[in-house]
Amino acid sequence: MTTPILRPLLLLLAGLTAGGTVLKGLTLAAPLPERQVPASLSLPGYRVVPIGSRAGQGGRDLSHGTLRRFQLQPTNGAPALGLLLVPVRGRNVEHLQLARLPAVLPEFALFERQLKWLGRADATDSPPDQLALGRGPADSPGAITRLQTCITPGGRGGVTEDSLIGPLILERHATFFPYTLTTKLKRFLGLLPNSRWECLAVQLQTPSPSDPQRLEQVWKLVKAAL
Repeated sequence: MTTPILRPLLLLLAGLTAGGTVLKGLTLAAPLPERQVPASLSLPGYRVVPIGSRAGQGGRDLSHGTLRRFQLQPTNGAPALGLLLVPVRGRNVEHLQLARLPAVLPEFALFERQLKWLGRADATDSPPDQLALGRGPADSPGAITRLQTCITPGGRGGVTEDSLIGPLILERHATFFPYTLTTKLKRFLGLLPNSRWECLAVQLQTPSPSDPQRLEQVWKLVKAAL
């Protein structure tokens, strides 16, 4: 027979065990991103043709939403470009960097990566985006055929952990304070997911070596459309 003293203790232990199980389940995987990729885009000077999609997938450190492919056909007859858009989400902020994407999204493999900041470093109204330029696994050495970046919910483009972690933390704090105390506590305990450890991965691809400036110009159009 359970004594009156032991009963509350057993209930407390059972509650802690159940809570620990829930927290473990929440923290062992990255939830799917909340952001969705638009099914259509409009870019000045281009005909944007959707050419396929793939469903999202969960993962321990990284998950991704629906991946959408587009072909960008210039109206002036220049060679078309490929565009990949996919929202990704990290279990923790340190997991959210483009170098980790090929493990779950092989399409984002990038070789001979070159990092570049696009924009003025001292601009407060429009902070610079960090871009990665490089080539795909089947492209010749030294070729520039791909541009990649990942857009945070606040609109910053980043590639590495250093370029993404700062903006994401600032954006998280900016959206955290308006919540009620109960919601804040649940987010702190992990009972509610934090939607800010995610970004929208973007890849522009040319069929042959291209001038990086062309890729950067098209990137500006894509970002404005998103």
